[in-house]
Amino acid sequence: MTDFDLENIISNMIEGPPTLFQPDDKDYISLGISIKLEKSILVNKNDIYALMTFVKKHLTLLHSCLTDNFLYKTISSYLMKIYDDKSEKKDINDLLEILNNLTYKKTNIYVKIFNLQTDIEEYDFGSFVLYDPQYFIKKNKNLLMYHGINDKSSANSDNIIHTGLVFKDIETFLEDKDLLNYIIQEKIREFINFISVALGDKYNAQKLNSNFNHISMEYHLLDDDMHERSSSFSSEGSTFTKGNVILNTNLFFNNHNRFFKLFSKRDNQLKEKLYKSILWLGKSLQTENISDSFLQVTIALECILARNEKGYFISPGIAYTLSEVLAFLVTDNREARIKIFMELKKLYGLRSSIVHSGKSNITFQQYNDFFQIVKIGIYSIIDLMEEHKFNNINDVYDYIDRIKFQ
Repeated sequence: MTDFDLENIISNMIEGPPTLFQPDDKDYISLGISIKLEKSILVNKNDIYALMTFVKKHLTLLHSCLTDNFLYKTISSYLMKIYDDKSEKKDINDLLEILNNLTYKKTNIYVKIFNLQTDIEEYDFGSFVLYDPQYFIKKNKNLLMYHGINDKSSANSDNIIHTGLVFKDIETFLEDKDLLNYIIQEKIREFINFISVALGDKYNAQKLNSNFNHISMEYHLLDDDMHERSSSFSSEGSTFTKGNVILNTNLFFNNHNRFFKLFSKRDNQLKEKLYKSILWLGKSLQTENISDSFLQVTIALECILARNEKGYFISPGIAYTLSEVLAFLVTDNREARIKIFMELKKLYGLRSSIVHSGKSNITFQQYNDFFQIVKIGIYSIIDLMEEHKFNNINDVYDYIDRIKFQ
C-alpha cells in the first residue's frame, strides 16, 4: 500500500460562493462547483501541488506520459468527489488505481493535409491511408465530417484543396486530450517532413500544411470501420495561397517505398538514426530562412553519420570523416567522390562561419546542393540496410572501410 495523508488535504479544503472565479485568498485555487453543495470547492495550492508530485512519482512507466493538465483535472475531480461525499473512503491508492488502470488504446486518426492532392481515390500504404475527400465520404458515409464540402459560395476547410490522411493504429490514452493533441501534431509534422524530403523541393514542400486560413485544424478519431468516434477543432495557420501539390500517388510511393517504411517501423539503431535525420532534413525544407535551413541539413547529416550518440563538437577531423563517408555513399565514381568530398568540406566551412561568427552568405544553390547530397546519402544507406541487413551506423562505416581499399 502507498501512504499519503489525503485526510489532511480534505480538512484544509474550503467552500466559497458558487462561482468559478479564483478566490481572493491567493493560497487557494478553485476545483470547480459542487452541484450537491451548490458551492465552489477550493483547495490549498501547496496541498494539490504536493499531491500532484506524489501521484506522478507513483504512476507506472506506461502512464508516466500522461500530461500535467490531465492529471490535475483527474485529481481535482477525485478531491471533489470525496469532499462531496463524506462517507467516501479517502485512500490515495484509489486515485492511483484510477490513473494506472487507464488503457493504452489504438485508434485511427483522420486529419486534413491542405494543399496536397492525390491522383487516385484511395492509397493505402499500410501505416497510413490517403483519401480523396469526396471518395472518403462516399465510401465511409461520414457526411457530418464534411458538412461544407458542397458549399460553392465560400471557401472553407471542407471544400478547399486537401487530402484526407488516416494514421492507422495510433496508440494513446484517449482520455488525455492534451496528450492526444500532441501525438497528432507530431504525426502530422512527421508525415509532412517525410513527404517534403521525398519531393526534395523547397518550393513545393512549403505549400504543405495541416492548417487552413484561421478556420480549423481538425482531427477525427475513427474506429476500424472508419466511423467517427469524436473530433476536435482549433484555429491556427494559413495555407490558402500556397498553391497545390499533386502526387502521382502509386508512382510516388513505389519510388519511395523503403523510405516511407521508416515512417512507422524503426526496430534498430540505424533506422532510428535515419528517422531523426529525415525529420531534420524535412524541417530544413519547411524553414524559410536559408541559413537556418542550411544548418538543419548539417544536423541531418550529423544525425545519421554520428557515431557518438551524445553529441560532439564538429572538429575539422570529424568534418573530414563525415564528408569522406558521405562522398563514398553517394557515388562509386572516384573522380566524383573527390569532387563531392571537396565540396562538402567547403560547405562545412560555411557551417562554421554561421555558428561561430553569425555570418550568413548562404545561397539557395549552396543549400540545395547540400540538401540533395545528404538526401542521396540517406537513400543510399536505406538501400545498403535492406541489401546487407545493417543494424547500426558502425555497419555502414565498416562497409565504407572495405570499399575504400578495393
